[in-house]
Amino acid sequence: MKYTSNLHYLIFCVLIFLSSRFLFFSLYLMLNHFIIFFHNINFITLMCQADCFWYKSIVVNGYDKLTIIPYKTYPSNYYSNVVFFPLFPLIIKSLSFLTKDILLIGFILNNLLIFSSLILFYKYLINHFNDTIARFGVILIAFSPANIYFLSFYTEPLFLFLCLCSFLLLFNNKFFYTSLSGGLLSATRPSGVLFIIPFFYYYFIKNKFSWSNLLKFIFLSLLSCCGILFFITYLYFHDYDFLAFVHRQYAWGRHWIGNGSFYHNMYFAITKNPIDFIWFIISFISSIVLFKNKFIIESIFNFLLVLPNFFSSSFISTSRFVLSSFCFYLTLVILSKSSRFFRFLFLCIFIILYCNYFMQWLLHI
Repeated sequence: MKYTSNLHYLIFCVLIFLSSRFLFFSLYLMLNHFIIFFHNINFITLMCQADCFWYKSIVVNGYDKLTIIPYKTYPSNYYSNVVFFPLFPLIIKSLSFLTKDILLIGFILNNLLIFSSLILFYKYLINHFNDTIARFGVILIAFSPANIYFLSFYTEPLFLFLCLCSFLLLFNNKFFYTSLSGGLLSATRPSGVLFIIPFFYYYFIKNKFSWSNLLKFIFLSLLSCCGILFFITYLYFHDYDFLAFVHRQYAWGRHWIGNGSFYHNMYFAITKNPIDFIWFIISFISSIVLFKNKFIIESIFNFLLVLPNFFSSSFISTSRFVLSSFCFYLTLVILSKSSRFFRFLFLCIFIILYCNYFMQWLLHI
């Protein structure tokens, strides 16, 4: 009976995943034949926009090098690919022996990661909710507006997958494997290293404080941070600036707190990019909802994920960061667990945004 049940939810995940991809390709064909012609540009190439080109440059040419200019005198318009973390490009590079088309590798890899994330999210939700609610959570991720990033050459699918792996391992008290997953998370995006804080909180809930447990956690925390530690070591030898990934974000308009122009830039960021600021507020409210419903660990992590955007006086890409975290979808599941109307409402909003984001992405709006 257990085998039948497992097979059933796996089939559900497969069907929902394929349905979401079918909708994407249908929209692509509709745009291609009735609205605008893409001049024989294939779908995968068309999806490569914005940060995709930075990740491609890392895979093909490695990280930029500019050792002759101190970080405090970087030109304000100097953009560098060192702000992008190495795990995703490294995986693509390691698989490039299969084909020279790295975009195709990224497309297949990201779809496999998203499909795997649907299964992991179901396994996570079924520990807290009934089967119907767990399946609704799977649908939310499958039809998330973030699919424009999930289908492109971005790190969002890898980040979502590793977040779910880390939390599932953590809640099963597999602390060594949790730290390894956290280490990979910290090599995926800068905010990945913040997983160590909820990890610390949960570890000492389950283990009474003692010197031996503290020493164990120090070892585990080093493993959990090993991704970013290896990266900053590489940057030091590569560029003589182990925080180059922070310093070179000035070109993107990020000015960290303590900078004299921080508050001016904060005001400018809110007025120039109000949509991402709204997503920051949504994420903050999401953390409150999670906390009130006793998802304390998830609440802490969700809050930490967008906090760097505040301290850098820039809300650039906040919507992308929120939508690539399972905590946001968990919040929607909590809010709609007792209401079919809310489940229907959230799903309608997601599908509308799903189609809207996708068409804007393809049309470069």
